[in-house]
Amino acid sequence: MVEELEDTYKKLSKQHNEELIRLCAKYFIKMEHYELANEAYLRLSDMKGIIEIKVALQNWKEGMLLAKLNPHMQSVFYKPYADYLMEQGEFEKAQEAYKRAGRKDLTLEILHSLAESATIEKRFKDAGYYYWKEALELLGEIDNKEDYEGINKYKNARRLSYIYCAYDVIDNYLLGRTTFKSTSYVFNAACYLINILGTLKPLNISLVSIYYAIGILGAEQGAYSTALKALETLRTMKIPSKWQNIVNIQSIKLQAGPFIDQEKINPICSCCMNANPLLHYNDDRCLICNHPFIRSFISFSTISLVEFKLVSKISHEEAMDLIKTKHPSKHKRFVSLYLYVGVMIIGRMVNKKK
Repeated sequence: MVEELEDTYKKLSKQHNEELIRLCAKYFIKMEHYELANEAYLRLSDMKGIIEIKVALQNWKEGMLLAKLNPHMQSVFYKPYADYLMEQGEFEKAQEAYKRAGRKDLTLEILHSLAESATIEKRFKDAGYYYWKEALELLGEIDNKEDYEGINKYKNARRLSYIYCAYDVIDNYLLGRTTFKSTSYVFNAACYLINILGTLKPLNISLVSIYYAIGILGAEQGAYSTALKALETLRTMKIPSKWQNIVNIQSIKLQAGPFIDQEKINPICSCCMNANPLLHYNDDRCLICNHPFIRSFISFSTISLVEFKLVSKISHEEAMDLIKTKHPSKHKRFVSLYLYVGVMIIGRMVNKKK
């Protein structure tokens, strides 16, 4: 039957029998005679058909090259390629392939599944990474400032990313998997977690572990009062028996020392210049003006950054030039005055609201 169909196909001219040639190609594929099908699609210059044959043969390298040369055909190649990667357990590559295929819904679904799996398996660093990628995808889906649902989804994914990234530091410290140059890194991460968690209870995040890190490491940082409060909070929780003696001894040591934190370790708000306690339980914002603290994820210490709005006389381009210029001209010094006034006005407005 194949021979008869092949003889018939070869007698057909492209000019008058395009649909019949296409029908023959479909039958060739059905009978798994891919070379004849490929020849038929080449005669028709049917790139979609050619790519579909590469997919059927799992010739991913050639199919990818054709998709690259024909961007409008990317979905034809990348959707089945992503499905194949999923079957092989190559989930990260699959989500990138779905993205290229224009299937952002499947991209988000995979990223969320990867994040949840990492959380269940206590791979906290991976969980933070996947939630961050999910947040970026969600951010790209937001069309306008009134898309409150999309904005909230983005913020939730971003927050979970921050939480799991910070908690990975605590987990590694408690398990002794990493040797840190300074315990301030762990202490700062623990304080940040208490401030940002609020009423959230993400999967496998242990408040006991976080308060334990603060209580044990606080004295080394000069945070005597904060450490003592953390240990007192810890006493109201169910803690592992192996930590019980350590907590009791540390509590006695702290009670024999200073009862206040050293001033130099209290975070200073870069907006209103007021000192804040290390633990302030309000989404890591200033207690006075509500400006968010910006953290370095290298040390989890606060960075002196302030969010400000430009006055109407300054364009975005002028502001960027001013920021980049080390020695502004007289004109730009005048512009910098407007920037300073803008910051001060906003600071005062925020204070009044509070």
